[in-house]
Amino acid sequence: MLKNRFKANLSYIFMFFLIVLQVFMISRYSIDIPYFDEWELFRPDSFLIDPSVKNLVAQHNEHRSVLPNLVFSLYYHALDLHFPTTFLLNFAVFTLLFLLFLKFSYNLKNKPFIALSSLMAFSALNYDNHLWTFQIQWHFFLLFLILSCYLLSISHTSYRNIIWFIVLPFCMLYSLCSGNDSA
Repeated sequence: MLKNRFKANLSYIFMFFLIVLQVFMISRYSIDIPYFDEWELFRPDSFLIDPSVKNLVAQHNEHRSVLPNLVFSLYYHALDLHFPTTFLLNFAVFTLLFLLFLKFSYNLKNKPFIALSSLMAFSALNYDNHLWTFQIQWHFFLLFLILSCYLLSISHTSYRNIIWFIVLPFCMLYSLCSGNDSA
């Protein structure tokens, strides 16, 4: 009986192992120094240094990262922008979005699907993406996309779902909005 139960939950145990491995790698290899685009947070005209609507919606490379800018500001004020802690928080958001994906995909009984998708999401080859505070923009984008797709899949429509379906695409856009600054 216990052996059958263990076999039935093997995919979940595998996923848990991969998540713990990622947390270990993030804890072990993260340093409290900005990396690549994170230096942009400290520019004089960044939202973190000069909070204004203009700087909130300012373009960074090809993105207008409004929601991530608000999160970076929260990280700055609540955590003193301690990068290793921000990596762990970002990974928690990533893990949440993956679990929502599993829940909304209706494949919770398909153990090979859970194991394979867990391997793709939490592969040790992907750990360096979790050592970058700026990845929260992708995590938010995917989270709002998954929630929007879930709302589309619901057979009944309520006013609340319609409101969410209007709000979530804007959240997606302003998590990772593309556009150019030549206007």
